[in-house]
Amino acid sequence: MTLDLDFLKPLYSVRGPFASVTLEAGREAGDAEHAVRLRWRGVRSELRAAGADEDTLRALDCAVATPPAEGGAQGQVAVAAGGELLLDEYFHAHPGTSTATWGKLPEVLPLLRSMRTQLPCLVVNVDAAGADIQIRGRSDVVDTAVEGDTHPLHKVRGGGWSHRRIHQRVENVTQHNAKVVVDRVAELVKTVAAEVVVLAGDPQAKANFHAVAPPGVQELLVELDVGSRHRGARPVDEEVDEVLAARAAADDAGRLEAFREQLGQGERAAAGLDATVGCLRKAQVDTVLLEDDGAVERLPALWMGDDIHLLARDAAALAEMGATDQVEVPATAALVGAAATTDADLAFVEPGSIGHRDGVAALLRYSHDPAQAHG
Repeated sequence: MTLDLDFLKPLYSVRGPFASVTLEAGREAGDAEHAVRLRWRGVRSELRAAGADEDTLRALDCAVATPPAEGGAQGQVAVAAGGELLLDEYFHAHPGTSTATWGKLPEVLPLLRSMRTQLPCLVVNVDAAGADIQIRGRSDVVDTAVEGDTHPLHKVRGGGWSHRRIHQRVENVTQHNAKVVVDRVAELVKTVAAEVVVLAGDPQAKANFHAVAPPGVQELLVELDVGSRHRGARPVDEEVDEVLAARAAADDAGRLEAFREQLGQGERAAAGLDATVGCLRKAQVDTVLLEDDGAVERLPALWMGDDIHLLARDAAALAEMGATDQVEVPATAALVGAAATTDADLAFVEPGSIGHRDGVAALLRYSHDPAQAHG
């Protein structure tokens, strides 16, 4: 899936250096709070040894001490500079390990990697009375509910005029409730920019939902055969995760197909670190592609000039471009910063799919010199 990096832009309006932290933040176990504090103590010592000032470390102290608003978070990324907390995000994927950097640019790749399959979505669990709705954002989960009329909701056995009237009344109430749920879902789709609506629950209630859902909701629907609003019912989290992973994989496949087609034509694509950096300097990149195997984090460092997108392999090349300020920075931090500040998106793709040893490529906004497509 493509990640919109606009939320990172405020980071790059601040002059560093930056303290960037990725922590294992799971708090489900009984001694989890103590374990988080111990991990932070070790990471804090690393930052102090690297040169981080005490005001900036205290800003991170506050972030780490505040537990996530929603349960289930396994990782936390926090960035601070000049004594100010600039970014504090929890995510549900396990980060694997806790890390810290003190440098010219913020390090947010672990957060972005965790967002790869976290499409904004709604999980709608329906029955005749209404729905439980889970709003899944990039980094948080919010639960809400919609309740319609509750009487009458059950048909009765028998015949005659009175029974037919009751049956009709039940039909009217359940259809009314479906419309109430659909209206709320349509509103939330716009509010959270949902890309998927997962529909679960009672079969008849799902059919009623389908019958009144507008096209803007219908086109996002993925229906599950499971789900219930009954107390103690099994959650559908596993099925939802599978739906989102499949959607992300399909998006990645389409993006790679477009990349290969454009690269083959020598037009709106670039492969390799040098070619991608050259296009970022010109604000020509629409989407930076990174292979998601950790290899990109071992790329050689880049040199950054006066602006974040003014990048090159060495300081001499920057000097030839007229850069007066030259500093060596990690390649991944530079690529993310240059993409964010030139309105480019970012997408992770499968290892080996780009077909270049660097594992870095770009889809471009407009064509460039075909001779510079590889590098």
